[in-house]
Amino acid sequence: METRDILQEVGEVNLAFLMLAQRLIRSNLPEAAYRLGITSKIAKIISELTTTQVIKLACCGTLLSDFRLNDPKMLSLLTSINKQHNLQHAHAALLLATRRVREI
Repeated sequence: METRDILQEVGEVNLAFLMLAQRLIRSNLPEAAYRLGITSKIAKIISELTTTQVIKLACCGTLLSDFRLNDPKMLSLLTSINKQHNLQHAHAALLLATRRVREI
């Protein structure tokens, strides 16, 4: 895959992420901030971006979304198949809720 193709795909992912983030934030800011792992201050800034600003930011060449499941135990909880499946998801949600949000 060529670098140009990768950058284009990163831009497409970023655009989809930003559009989803804006929709979530405008619907329910506190819940969106939690789900996105950002502060309410950052959420407010994202919600107020114009279409032009969103497109410009999406094309920055860096993936804007963050893979927060960087703990092997948590990833295992969410992906393992077990009779207590619902409890595993609840446990993983609790673990994620205890993590600090990131400041930019």
